[in-house]
Amino acid sequence: MALGTHSSYFPPDRQGDRRADMVLAATTAIVGTSAAAAYLDAKFHFTKDLWFINRFKQTEKAYAKASMCHISMLDTEPVITFRR
Repeated sequence: MALGTHSSYFPPDRQGDRRADMVLAATTAIVGTSAAAAYLDAKFHFTKDLWFINRFKQTEKAYAKASMCHISMLDTEPVITFRR
């Protein structure tokens, strides 16, 4: 068979292996992307930054929620009044 006369990229004896090759290529791409993401995270500490941003937002929400109510501990039982 002359070069370029077959319609498929794969030779006739490997026609059934196309799916396996495609799965291997996809798996390699996923593993490569994961390795690159792990390297960049280790170098630039993205997860630590995101954790601090998330914690800061949680603290802001808790402070805003706490500032909306007033707790009086002068009585025998705490009295909670909400401000508007």
